[in-house]
Amino acid sequence: MLVTTMSYHQVMPSFLDFVFSFGAQHHAEDFSFSGFRHDTRLSNVEKSPPIANLGRSGIAIQLCYNLRSVETSPEQQNWPWSIRSTATHHAFDLETGLASWLVVKGEGGISMKDRIITETGSQHANALNRFGDCSQAFSSALSTHLFLADWSVENWRWYINYMEKEVQAITRKTLSVTFARLQAEPKPQVVFTRAVNGVLVPPKRSSKWKSVTTKQEPAISMTKITQPQPNQGASGQPGPPGPPPSLPTISNNTHLDPLLLDKEFSFEDLRRIERIEEQANEALLVMTLNSSVLSSLSHHYSFVTGSADCPQVLKTACLVDLRRFKDRLSDISAETQTQKARMETLLRLLADRKALVMALLMLM
Repeated sequence: MLVTTMSYHQVMPSFLDFVFSFGAQHHAEDFSFSGFRHDTRLSNVEKSPPIANLGRSGIAIQLCYNLRSVETSPEQQNWPWSIRSTATHHAFDLETGLASWLVVKGEGGISMKDRIITETGSQHANALNRFGDCSQAFSSALSTHLFLADWSVENWRWYINYMEKEVQAITRKTLSVTFARLQAEPKPQVVFTRAVNGVLVPPKRSSKWKSVTTKQEPAISMTKITQPQPNQGASGQPGPPGPPPSLPTISNNTHLDPLLLDKEFSFEDLRRIERIEEQANEALLVMTLNSSVLSSLSHHYSFVTGSADCPQVLKTACLVDLRRFKDRLSDISAETQTQKARMETLLRLLADRKALVMALLMLM
């Protein structure tokens, strides 16, 4: 069925690159594959063979791209979110206004078909349902692109909020860990003696030691020694200088006792942090790729409408719709940049908290 449909509509072959990324997979494959492809034929020189019975003049644009967004997945207990992809092919005949769309989306979440039916069936969806002439069909195509672009950005805010809550729930307790300082054991006081000639003599370490002095003065504590006056010799000359004044010392017996934790840390905490970090990196990559695709889409339509070969009626009649199209894509890009900044901040927080958890696990 797909082969027949693509053959009838003469779908550009590069669209298959996006289609092949779908399918049942145990682990995600081609996750980082993204892009924008087009086959634009505006002049009579490069136009394709016309088929009047099918409404094809040969002056047409074809483009395909893929976008990703995040959607809730309540069936997943450990991680109730999934990043899902859509592959879109669009062809538009610039002379007859004939348009075709092929949108492929994986299972899960809200069906893209149901979303399109809901949007086109709404009373306020006039921009999607105008096909009276070529210019109205062109404006409708621009609105359909915006519909897909809005889908690609709608849930990132809530997804980042969920990850931030998970990170805080796992790592907030690391900020309340307390350390207790052990009281240093008192050192035995070292007592020196002074010889007759004023020289300090260290205490005896063994009973085998013998003092070389014949007369000793009372013991003096090392911590209470004060600067004595110079001794006077028999001839009135100053004797040898006294001992230096004692200086305050810092105890080296400061230790940290074992961690006093209200809750224990485990390797499971570290694994959960690593899982969140992987998901955050994937989301950051997806937002970057989406921004690139939407930027290419905007530039392509600027090129088409700015070409001398583009029908003048489209340039004039669709001027307002084209400006709205570019402005909306610019707003979506700005919103994506905001969410990317939040995600980058979250990744820095994750790196710091993961390092803290690893350090605590090593000390336990």
